[in-house]
Amino acid sequence: MIRGAETLQDLADWFVGWIPVFMAYKRQHGKDKLRPEIQTVIRIITEQYHLPMKVADLASKVGYTENYLSILFKKETGKTITDYITNIRTKNARELLKNPDYKIFEISERIGYADPNHFSRSFKQLEGMYPTEFRKMYFGHRTS
Repeated sequence: MIRGAETLQDLADWFVGWIPVFMAYKRQHGKDKLRPEIQTVIRIITEQYHLPMKVADLASKVGYTENYLSILFKKETGKTITDYITNIRTKNARELLKNPDYKIFEISERIGYADPNHFSRSFKQLEGMYPTEFRKMYFGHRTS
């Protein structure tokens, strides 16, 4: 195709046509694909975020030492395991906070925090506001 192109526009059209093909290949075979052990850890975190979770327990489930899993997880995901767990919990907390029937301490328990104060501080650190402020903002915008 390249040798048969008669104009610069022919080359540009060919090149633009290959961009989606290349991106699909990159997604399938590139860095985006995590090791099976890391995928397993992510699955466990996603399914069990509401339970007490230790890095040592996750490491033993995939046959790694705690230190090796921590290094590998950070390398592959860009986040520490603890930050990843906190992000998953906070994401789920945001959804639960949209339901006024749940009290803050109930949400805290549902997402894996035994101490509602710790949950509130952690939420503020990630979201920039306390859970009560998030809830007020959410319902304030919903009724306007």
